[in-house]
Amino acid sequence: MKTRYFLSLIIIAFLSSTELYSQELNNHSNAAADPNNTETNATTGFSSFASNGVISSTTDSNTGSYAIKFERTTTGSPRLYFEFEVVAGQEYELKYTGKEDTGVDARLRQFLGLNGNQQSFTDTYQPFDQILTATITGTARLEWFILSGDIGGSLYIDNLSIRAVNAADIEAPTSPTLISTGQSDTTVDLTWSGATDNTAVTEYKLFKNGVMEATLGAVSSYQVSGLDPQNYYEFTLTALDAAGNQSSLSNVVAVTTDQATSTSTGNQTPGNWTLDGDNLFYNNGNVGIGTTAPGIWKLAVNGNIRAKGVKVETGWADYVFEHDYNLPTLEEVARHIKEKGHLINIPSAKEVELNGIELGEMNKLLLEKIEELTLYILQQEKTIQKQSEQLEQLKDLEQRLLKLEQEK
Repeated sequence: MKTRYFLSLIIIAFLSSTELYSQELNNHSNAAADPNNTETNATTGFSSFASNGVISSTTDSNTGSYAIKFERTTTGSPRLYFEFEVVAGQEYELKYTGKEDTGVDARLRQFLGLNGNQQSFTDTYQPFDQILTATITGTARLEWFILSGDIGGSLYIDNLSIRAVNAADIEAPTSPTLISTGQSDTTVDLTWSGATDNTAVTEYKLFKNGVMEATLGAVSSYQVSGLDPQNYYEFTLTALDAAGNQSSLSNVVAVTTDQATSTSTGNQTPGNWTLDGDNLFYNNGNVGIGTTAPGIWKLAVNGNIRAKGVKVETGWADYVFEHDYNLPTLEEVARHIKEKGHLINIPSAKEVELNGIELGEMNKLLLEKIEELTLYILQQEKTIQKQSEQLEQLKDLEQRLLKLEQEK
């Protein structure tokens, strides 16, 4: 027990003294990149201000196959620079190896948007490591100068790494690409690819008709089961990393499951239909008439419906008559109409054109407006009654004054 406690203290102390680093900010594939990851024979990410300096890659490297070479081609002080994005107040660790040709005086001399220390070089590769503090939010710049030396003298940069210190990972993975590779009457097979992250994709979330179906590990395929035959489904996927950052939704994969095979006899009909005497029932899934995509609706009809009556079971609007109902003032109603072009709580013509209306919900809203109108009428009746009483009092007063005048 004491040993376990002692080990716990050691682990806590180690974690307390360990700095956390976010993703690599030199994310270019160039000659100064990590030779085990993105190193290429290129100068991408590095630039020069003057025509008296030229950037190239060289095989004279510290590690790996290549390094950045900055050569002095004429007199003057050519400048090599590298830019990256920073956040004000954030610390960044700058690490690289560098050297200069004999007789050359090269220095890391200028830090734009950063607080840092100048560095000079020797004619052999030396490691450099310092903490920079950002003074701006935006694009910062490191500038190396060749102050003097022979024409053709060069500065060499290799193994460049810039990482934010103690920075939380806030970069979400890219969206995966989702495809369907097969289906049956009750299953759909899905595969995906393309999701990348600055650290690693650790899990996926699969959605069916907008509702999460499953949380998966770092896999690339999944079979959705328990589906209804001949039913329409829409699937999407997101990728997550260890920090919980979640990508945007993938593309939508729409699938209609196959027709069920049935061996039923007697009162049973093929698929989900059941015949019981004169009654026909659809047991599972949704029905489409004139459409193969009923979506989430139990009955979807692409056409007109004729009936002698429709019963809708929904809530009603008598809450308007509750004592704590917040009845809008007529001034508020007028202002809403002027600003929105429709009544409060009533959808606009554009919304109805786009989404249609829920018959039961719309009847409830219309009743709400009728009941509000009733309350306005009752309020006006009280006002009129009060004004009538005041008018009678004024008439009585006038008669009294007239009588007093006549008695003089």
